[in-house]
Amino acid sequence: MSGQDATQAAGKPDPVSLGSPVGWSVLGLLHREPLWGHEVVARFEEMYGDILPLESSGEIHEALDSLRSRALIEEMDGVEGATRHGPAGTRYRTTSQGSTAYRQWLSSRPREEAQRSRLIMVQLAMLPAHAALEVIDRYEKVCLERAGEASLARQRDGAPSGSSSTSLESRLASEEERLALDARLSWIEFARREFAALASQPPDSD
Repeated sequence: MSGQDATQAAGKPDPVSLGSPVGWSVLGLLHREPLWGHEVVARFEEMYGDILPLESSGEIHEALDSLRSRALIEEMDGVEGATRHGPAGTRYRTTSQGSTAYRQWLSSRPREEAQRSRLIMVQLAMLPAHAALEVIDRYEKVCLERAGEASLARQRDGAPSGSSSTSLESRLASEEERLALDARLSWIEFARREFAALASQPPDSD
């Protein structure tokens, strides 16, 4: 029996098998606090709207069904029925398995991102030096444009670190992006030197 099969047989959540980023994002929302079904949809659009655009709210309901079938979330007892505002629907919360799976998934993200980055480096190295330099120039332009946009956003928000006037998510994302862009621009200079050196070498003679 494989490690994945053994995990499933033991009744434990298998973080790898939940492939949808929508599903993990919904689990994260419920990890923070219990939510009604319609609140999950609204909160998702508020938190992830420009990051994970949805084709329809049905994706949220499919994610809820998948999470519930895996015992990562559960319905709360005694909260269904009608209210003066209409049907109350169902309220969800994470299970202890769901909480563990979510933390495991988050901790695995740096490894996955490093693998994707390495894949891009291998693909870039397959190009002829002159073509790679063109790609690097375009990549630098995108990074500089994004750096300018991020700088304007920070000036607009104008909130110091730790301020309650901007959300924790916004502050974390802003600082991560700032540091990541600095690192990418440094890498661009390194990569440009490497490929420029290759481009300057005389072609092999037969």
